[in-house]
Amino acid sequence: MIVGRWGAGMTEEHHIFTSCLHMVVSPIYPRTMPASLGNMGCGSVCAFLLLATTVIVHVAASNSENGTVDVLFFDMDAAVVAETLDYEEQLVAFVFQGLVNHRSLPHPALMFNAGYMNFDWPGSDMYWRGYFTAEKRVRFTNVTTSTLCGLVTEADPASRIHGVVLYDPTLAGGAAREWVIPIAVTIAAQSSLLPVTDAMRDRFSCLAELPVISDLRCAAWAANSTQAWDWAFEKLLPGASKRIAYNMYHYMPQIVTDPQSNATLANIDWAVQQKAFVMNFRTAGNPAAAVNPLFSRALANMEPLFSAYGWTDNEFGFVWMTSSSGASPSGNPNAAAAGGGGAVFCSFATPNLSFWKLLPIPGRTKSRPLPVFDRGMKLDRTKSYVLLETNEGDTPRIVVSAFSKSWTSPRRGSFPVSWAIDPALGEEFPALFDYFAATASVNDSFISGPG
Repeated sequence: MIVGRWGAGMTEEHHIFTSCLHMVVSPIYPRTMPASLGNMGCGSVCAFLLLATTVIVHVAASNSENGTVDVLFFDMDAAVVAETLDYEEQLVAFVFQGLVNHRSLPHPALMFNAGYMNFDWPGSDMYWRGYFTAEKRVRFTNVTTSTLCGLVTEADPASRIHGVVLYDPTLAGGAAREWVIPIAVTIAAQSSLLPVTDAMRDRFSCLAELPVISDLRCAAWAANSTQAWDWAFEKLLPGASKRIAYNMYHYMPQIVTDPQSNATLANIDWAVQQKAFVMNFRTAGNPAAAVNPLFSRALANMEPLFSAYGWTDNEFGFVWMTSSSGASPSGNPNAAAAGGGGAVFCSFATPNLSFWKLLPIPGRTKSRPLPVFDRGMKLDRTKSYVLLETNEGDTPRIVVSAFSKSWTSPRRGSFPVSWAIDPALGEEFPALFDYFAATASVNDSFISGPG
């Protein structure tokens, strides 16, 4: 029997109930964008872990009398295939989801089937739909047309989309995509806009019909990385979350060499919903000599123990820079040694976090505790013991994928396994945490520890 261990940077997943299952993941390469983006004029620019087996989480109760909530369901898989959506067009859809699943809502409005983005279990979204339908907790209604315009025109009944922010990714010989895209997304999150290009407005009539609220194409800083981030730090960072940070991981050469780069797009809905400042910064290697000054500026005033989502080209560098940044409890910036610092939650290939954040638990305002099946056995030092455990459980991807499908196996419970779930994820996504508590068998135990 091979005990599975899978980490944040792995693309080869080892399942507990299989000997060794290799998943081959193909990068999602963006289509080549047209050299010309049209002749529209330029307008003005708008502006840790706590080791515990119980986590008490307060969530909003459902408005429905029977506990069933209504959620629209969009087949992103079908749309990507049918329309050959490139990275930036897919970005529009995920930003749309984050805006529609507004954090003030009592329950989510929209869920995606985005299996193509989920390396760990491509069928997970359909599993969750089936599970919550059978439990009569969610009544899903399909968006009737699986296209980008079908999504935009059918899935915003509350009219949360106010217009678009225009950007030009071809500036600076195409290098500008590394700063204008994340800046456009941050503006979109703060102003309820969709980030689009002229090419997209030419291709999709629904985007052309939306008013242009912010135009970045001819901004004085648009073709210069240093000036662009200086502007973003001054104009956008003050209005961003101090609790959630997000790194987009969309830069060369990883765009075309690492599938994790494009897959980090999968949870941009979460960054938008939480109004995170969307970074796109490289990290130093192992060991890191110094914090990337862009990280330092972006994270200087984050709350103590803030959470950093997304991903980057170097795990050690991302963790080191995050834990070295942030404000102290007294408010001093970049004072990790005085009690500041944050934690990284690897979240590439993790769709629907904005859905999970809002999903209520019927009849309760807090999640049930994780069960403790202690057999009362005494330690016998003359014997050798074997612990079968999963990885450290510090990534949203592993719990969203039900531990790479292993939790859903009919063989689960046939022998003792310790499943690692970070309590911080339980606080952030209580309904997901509650699922494991509700479906655990007597042979399922839970652990948490430094990741």
